[in-house]
Amino acid sequence: MLDQIRKKQKIVIYVIAAVFVLGMAPLGLRELFKSDPISGKINGNDIDLQDYNNTLQNSFYGVQMILSNISSGESQLAMIQEDKRDINTELRKLKYELKSVGTDSLKMEELNDEIAEFESSLTNKDDQKTQIEDQIKSLKESLKTNNIDYNQYKQNNSISDNERLKLEDKNWADYIGKQIIEEQISHNHIKVSKKEYNKYIFDSYSFLYDENGAFNQDMFSYYLKNSEMTPDQFKESVYYQIRIEKLRDKVTADSLMSAEEFDEDYVKRNTKRSAKVLAFPSYKFQVDSLAVTEKDIENYYNENKEKEYKLEAAVKVKLATFEVKVSDEDKQVAIDELTDILDQVKAKPSDFSNLAKEFSQDPGSGSRGGDLGWFGHGRMVAQFDSVAFALKKGEVSEPFETSFGFHILTVDDKKVEDGEEQVKARHILIKYEISNETKSNVKDASQSFVAHANHNNFDTLAEELNGVVTESPMVAIDGSDFQGNGKEAYNKVAFMANSYFNYGFLTFLENSHVNSVSNIFRSSDGNYTVAMITEKATDSYKELNDDLKKSIRNKLETEKKREIANSFLDNFYNNYAKTDYAALITDSLLAKSTLDTVRVKINFTEIENSSLPKEEKDTYMLRADYKAAKKGTTNGLYLVKVSGTNYLVTLNKEDKKIVANIKMAVNEAKNISKVSKYLSPISNSEAAVELLFSSKLQTLTDILTTDEGNFMIKVISHENPDMEKYSETRNSEFEKKIEQDKNSEFNKWYGQKLKEAKVIDRRFMVIK
Repeated sequence: MLDQIRKKQKIVIYVIAAVFVLGMAPLGLRELFKSDPISGKINGNDIDLQDYNNTLQNSFYGVQMILSNISSGESQLAMIQEDKRDINTELRKLKYELKSVGTDSLKMEELNDEIAEFESSLTNKDDQKTQIEDQIKSLKESLKTNNIDYNQYKQNNSISDNERLKLEDKNWADYIGKQIIEEQISHNHIKVSKKEYNKYIFDSYSFLYDENGAFNQDMFSYYLKNSEMTPDQFKESVYYQIRIEKLRDKVTADSLMSAEEFDEDYVKRNTKRSAKVLAFPSYKFQVDSLAVTEKDIENYYNENKEKEYKLEAAVKVKLATFEVKVSDEDKQVAIDELTDILDQVKAKPSDFSNLAKEFSQDPGSGSRGGDLGWFGHGRMVAQFDSVAFALKKGEVSEPFETSFGFHILTVDDKKVEDGEEQVKARHILIKYEISNETKSNVKDASQSFVAHANHNNFDTLAEELNGVVTESPMVAIDGSDFQGNGKEAYNKVAFMANSYFNYGFLTFLENSHVNSVSNIFRSSDGNYTVAMITEKATDSYKELNDDLKKSIRNKLETEKKREIANSFLDNFYNNYAKTDYAALITDSLLAKSTLDTVRVKINFTEIENSSLPKEEKDTYMLRADYKAAKKGTTNGLYLVKVSGTNYLVTLNKEDKKIVANIKMAVNEAKNISKVSKYLSPISNSEAAVELLFSSKLQTLTDILTTDEGNFMIKVISHENPDMEKYSETRNSEFEKKIEQDKNSEFNKWYGQKLKEAKVIDRRFMVIK
């Protein structure tokens, strides 16, 4: 039995099924993915169509390879699971037989050996299972980087149109990036010698050499076969990688830290302090409602236009969008298919379940014969709900439409339970799909539009060709003011200008004049878009629209809250001696209190202007401030805890008024270094970190005012770096840091080069 299991064919996860390659080769991958050739320019240089098409085919082929590998891996997992069941069955038999052999030691030894062999085989199967699961996980992550959901692919047995578009766009962006890198390699005169090539191979591909340092040709051939590369392709890829690394070293040479700077940075990062932070956040300050007028907003906008709202280069743009959506003809195809199924149901109603299993495209209920179980009103979408509850038991509906597609439905049973009407139903769903003809018609319309559109007929021609025209307000050409809200056209222009999928769009905005009409672009929703510049300015400002007014209002209200909070705290700070205040904070909050706890009954309904929470209980644990406690009075400053929240309260009991109160909190900030930007709960405050490291241990600081509110800090511990331990790893850590900084600085440089690239994108301009 074990030999039979061992002889089962192994499925190698990284081998593509020959049937896929042979079956798809005559069709051609470009035909498979239904994409047209492209044209365009990068920094004035024509795109090599054959070169681009090759990279695109490789990209599509690579994705299909990954999908095939995952499928192969899942098949192998199923076989392993089957093998494990067979092994466990044999193990149970052997163990049962072992119990019945009595004192036959030879038989016992033989059985124990067999059991051990099967158990070892079971362990090996588990190891194989883990290895393949890890490989599948890695492959699925690779799919995600290409914007493809494997579960959706498996359900539909195909890559969606939107995923194809994203894959092609990603390949376009990668292709542009590679061309820019090669342009910079040439511009910087980067060369690679044979000696550098050999050293790189020896350092980076050490597995290709034997223990004596000799090159292993057999291992190299095996590596090329697994990588599906020719020797020339391998050589070119290595030379290219070396050129990139040399380019990286050259462009980052002046931006790397020295060894001395690295030492200083280590000390800063590893000198740690911990502290208690008493916070009075401005946004939680309890104050009366604040009034910010329209005039206040306009004044702020006018006073800060130059600093906050100036657009160095901006445009107004009209967008003609040609939406790729299901047509009436596409819907009719689904209706006709469903009508044919309905005729079969009417001829033999008992076949509804079998027909649902055969034809329904509902992945949830189809395999169950369309059974949806019992459901009440409101459980289904409105159209479905209406039809289901209108039918009598045993009736079958005519085809009807929901957002999922077209349905026919039959009611198996009805009942009333707990006063609610319920039905037990089953359905058959036929989804409508956008046909190739519809896609072609929309593309043809966009191409016809761009061929004939000008500033005089832009709107009317778009309408004639079923396009929709929208117009943006002034928007920064580089898309830097994209905010994710506001007018749709504004967002679309800003997003496309800032998207690496549409490099050519940014080039069009920068280099074209008013009334210029663009080429065709594919927007993020998959539709075809043509733009026309209606206004262009080098000195312009963001429009004071409703969204900007809301932003300014929030800013002014926050500022007013901050002013009121500061005024209150300044008054409080001046009226209470700092020593008394320090005693209050340290004794009541930051350490165990030495003050007596005063229990005071307060009926909040009798206290005017109270913004403390109203609770059923009227007894609170209060702590009088140091000065008030010494005098034995009940008026003054209190710390009030209500439902777990601390409040700082000044109370005048005789007048039955809470003068003011502030929500407050005590946070503990641990292991803060000199390079930290965050001192909980104070974010992005270098001043707070500076105050932390300039203060004495166990000493409360003065009030620190930031944009977020007012804070006081008490340092509770200090830790110096372990320089002896640092010296042991200093050199290796320095090398690692340099490598990280090289990559980081190179990525910044590369991103800037991408942004500066002048790209003309005519991918969707090929008119048949």
